[in-house]
Amino acid sequence: MIRILKTLKSSVDLKRGILFGLVFFLSFFAGIHQAFSQSILNGKVFETGTEHPLEGVSVVNKNSQTGELTDRSGYFSLDAKPGDSIEIKLLGYLPQTFAMPFGGKIINQNIFLTIKKFQLKSVEIMARPDFRRDSLQNREENASIFNYKKPNFASAALNTVFHPLSGLNNLLNAGKRKRLIDFQDKLETQEQDRYIDSRYTRQLVSSLSGLHGKELETFMKLYRPSFEYIQAASDYDLFSKIKDDFKDYVQYRSSKTN
Repeated sequence: MIRILKTLKSSVDLKRGILFGLVFFLSFFAGIHQAFSQSILNGKVFETGTEHPLEGVSVVNKNSQTGELTDRSGYFSLDAKPGDSIEIKLLGYLPQTFAMPFGGKIINQNIFLTIKKFQLKSVEIMARPDFRRDSLQNREENASIFNYKKPNFASAALNTVFHPLSGLNNLLNAGKRKRLIDFQDKLETQEQDRYIDSRYTRQLVSSLSGLHGKELETFMKLYRPSFEYIQAASDYDLFSKIKDDFKDYVQYRSSKTN
């Protein structure tokens, strides 16, 4: 009986040792893979001619299907391997695609996008925003991002136990999956913000409140509706909200001056 128990203990210790060694190997190999295969592309995106920084530009690594959106200053930072195909897109502008340059761990590059123009009977027409059209186009152009399904972690854990090589591949791609999910969330948030902007416009708020310039901007930031509200509200509901918010704003403004 004692011999059997010792044999079982030795078997358990061996399995623990193998499991620990496997985890250590996978972690070490993943760190080496990450350290020597990725570079960082930093840059800013501007409008051609005006050199105005562009916010919300989609910067996508087409090889890894990960990406980032530019901030208010047009800045972005994206992981990529030398030679990866980088696509720069913003609705209403001509897209650009280029290969990730060789030249070190950090590459700095500024990009200039040109506004789309259409020719109709010798009349030059600038592209005008249309939420439904732009949303459909955005969903089509980024279908692989929007359609990506988040992994089931319980299934992934079981798969790692029974299929170590598959587990190694999953571990190496964990960072890529996280960046892909983060980018998917950013695109969905951007789409929701654009929908709010398509209904909660400067022209509408100004016409109902009489506000202009910086005071209009302040009011719209303070009382900006949520996506859930805009999605459910009728035009009448939205107009009433803006009028009620303006009454509240007048009181708020008065309290600040007193």
